[in-house]
Formats: sequence, structure tokens, C-alpha cells
Amino acid sequence: MDWYIVAAGIVGIFVFYKLATARTRKVANTVAGSLGVKRHFVDQMLGAMGAERGKMFVSTIASWGDKENHGAYTFVVYQIMKNDSEQNIKWWKSKLSENNIEPNMDNGTAETAFMYLRDAGANIGQIDEFLRVYNSVS
Repeated sequence: MDWYIVAAGIVGIFVFYKLATARTRKVANTVAGSLGVKRHFVDQMLGAMGAERGKMFVSTIASWGDKENHGAYTFVVYQIMKNDSEQNIKWWKSKLSENNIEPNMDNGTAETAFMYLRDAGANIGQIDEFLRVYNSVS
């Protein structure tokens, strides 16, 4: 009888965990699928965003979808922040093109990405420089 209670508790915890993280997993799958990358990398970005901005990002993408590819662009900006070499920028731009997403970025899209990534080290004051370098690489 005691085993039934323990098993029910474990199942309850598992179900609660799955329900509590369903939106985050859905958003991570959406962004990862739009770029053809593993969800694990998107989860890393969500963790780097911090609790408040991560929740805002998940809420926005879960509610409205990623029709304007803000999730994909935010992920690309995050990856370029980690490695801003010209070769890396070219690779991510080719990844965007492969998935039928415009590889060049406009100011509004960059502002959105930098806003979400502020706690991950993005500085809004550097948007113009980022866009100049990013859009000049072909």
C-alpha cells in the first residue's frame, strides 16, 4: 500500500512538472524548429535572459506565435553576442536564409532582441553598431 502512495506522488510530481513547463518547451521547440537547431540551445538562451525577460519572451511567443520571427532573430543575436566573428555571422545569416527568413535585420527587430537579451549582456546603446556590422557581412 505504501508503494502506491509513493508511486502516485512521483506521478503527480511528473505531471505537475510537465504542465508547469509546457509553454516554455513549446516556445523553445518553435524557435528551434524555425532555425533547425536543437532545443537545448534555445533553453540556454532562455536561461541567460533571466526570469523576468524569459517569462516575457515565452509569453509573447506562446501567445502570438513567431510569425515575425522575433524568436529566431533573438536567438541569432544571442549566438552572435557569444561569438561575434565574421564567420559566425555569415553562418547564422545562411541559417536564416535556409529557413526562408530574411537574413538582414532592421532596427525594430534588433531592438526587440536586445530588449529580451538585456540580462544576458546585450546593451541597447550598441544596437546601431551591431546592425552596421551584422548587415555589412554577406
